[in-house]
Amino acid sequence: MLGQIETALSKALTSVFGVAHKPTLTRTPNLKFGDVAWNCIPAAKAAGIEPARMATELATELSASPLISAVSTQGPYLNITVVSKVLFGTAVTLSGASGRIQTEQPKRVMVEYLSPNTNKPLHLGHVRNGVLGMALSNILHAAGHTVIKADLVNDRGIHICKSMLAYLKTGANMTPESLGKKPDHFVGDMYVKYDKLEKAAKEDGTDKKLEAELTLMLQKWEDGDPDTIALWEKMNGWVYEGFEKTMETYGFRFDKMYYESGLYKLGKDIVEDGLARGIFTRLPDGAVAYELPIDQFGTNPDGGPQLFTLLRANGTCLYTTQDLATAKLKFEEFALDRSIYVVGDEQDQHFKSLFSALGALGYDWALQCSHFSYGMVELPEGRMKSREGTVVDADDLYSDMVKRASAAISQKSGEQDDGQLARRGETLALAAIKFFLLYPAPKTTIVYDPAKSLDFEGETGAYCLYAYARIKKLLQTARMQGISWSSLRYPASLTDDDRLLALELLEFPQTVFNAAEVEKPAHVARKVLKLSRTLHRFYANQPVLTSPPAVREARLALLEATAKTIAWGLELLGIDVLEQM
Repeated sequence: MLGQIETALSKALTSVFGVAHKPTLTRTPNLKFGDVAWNCIPAAKAAGIEPARMATELATELSASPLISAVSTQGPYLNITVVSKVLFGTAVTLSGASGRIQTEQPKRVMVEYLSPNTNKPLHLGHVRNGVLGMALSNILHAAGHTVIKADLVNDRGIHICKSMLAYLKTGANMTPESLGKKPDHFVGDMYVKYDKLEKAAKEDGTDKKLEAELTLMLQKWEDGDPDTIALWEKMNGWVYEGFEKTMETYGFRFDKMYYESGLYKLGKDIVEDGLARGIFTRLPDGAVAYELPIDQFGTNPDGGPQLFTLLRANGTCLYTTQDLATAKLKFEEFALDRSIYVVGDEQDQHFKSLFSALGALGYDWALQCSHFSYGMVELPEGRMKSREGTVVDADDLYSDMVKRASAAISQKSGEQDDGQLARRGETLALAAIKFFLLYPAPKTTIVYDPAKSLDFEGETGAYCLYAYARIKKLLQTARMQGISWSSLRYPASLTDDDRLLALELLEFPQTVFNAAEVEKPAHVARKVLKLSRTLHRFYANQPVLTSPPAVREARLALLEATAKTIAWGLELLGIDVLEQM
């Protein structure tokens, strides 16, 4: 409906002023000015006329529209009040996913996210990555794009060998089963143990020997040594078993899995090709690197170009090697229009360098690659460090949050803890975690606060779930009283609170579309919160069941539409709703 008014406005601009312009309506700061407004200044400049005059003439032109009940001007601003029946009818009819706006130019987009290492379990940093990746994928899909969700598993390399070597030295007679431990946690313990071995080796002067053992293990792996490969397969198998359970818990899903172990040879071939063509350089120590363009990356301390290293001096691969191969395979296999990498901001330089190297190799699609960069998640005491074991484990986080969420529901509802309450606690726990990680702008560094994420009065998933549950409870009460709202009427006595709620619903699909365009899931999270706040304000100011029948009928329909829209918004964020808190 707002789109129809924008179209009418666009036609008026063309017919009256000869200006081709696509206007975008915005909400007025106060309903006394109208429901929506448009600033005439940009179009007036293009037409070469005074903005206030344009606003006045457009007001006259639009006043005959059957969608508009009043048009006024305030300097260069055109203020529009929508016909109540149209406003409420559209808000109710096009609520939730049924009101989505789809792009006119759908694309094939791959969103690569999570990218775990097989030397440790998933932790809070992975959870933020996964929550962002799933939400971005859902929002892009809702806007009409074809989305392929991909995961690149870092299943080989020097870091994987650290867990393997520590296992041989400290735990080769143990298994996850023998210790009663989740298998990915067992392997993660080995990674922490390697850090302790390394520190001890530095103290007794055997660190060079340990480092040589580690390098030899990686070389054996790349040479296909049977014993090394068997150990690698066993330990990775343990990790995959653990990963599967954790990803199922958090709702992380993938359409395509890539594994570094299946890519490094192709990556080597690409590096050798670039070396033969003079795109890459062999360094004096035998390593291979790409000299980054000075005009884009600046110089190193010696005044020469910065280097993007692609192969070690001993010929073994880095993750940069596999990234070249993965990028090439993605576009070949899926004919992509876009490839988005969801990776933390500490890799900003890496991806800028990677895309530059791909462009230098002559891949035109390098321009369609982008890095969705986001800030780290920290603990109150500082950054998480896997090697030192100072991480918030994803499984432990979930277990702790379920307990906290169940207790919060029990306190709010007065119910005793039982199986049903525990299941609701699981839903609330995930909502609290995900919303806490999605609400800030992606580049924001987050200090994780479990208690704050469960605040029923804060900027939280708990607040939004409570808004939805309040509506469902009210609708259930209305049905139990035999009240129906299937035949809608919109009386003139509806208030500004009613209009504000209807306007929020009408804006929601455009917010989702805009979030897809700029790739910012936080826009959807904030709109869900704003809608929930508008709902709570509505409840505080307006009666529903005790209103006159026609008002009651309209408000129940509006509230049902609000519930559908909140549920859709949360679904896009990967969050389930609760029918009862």
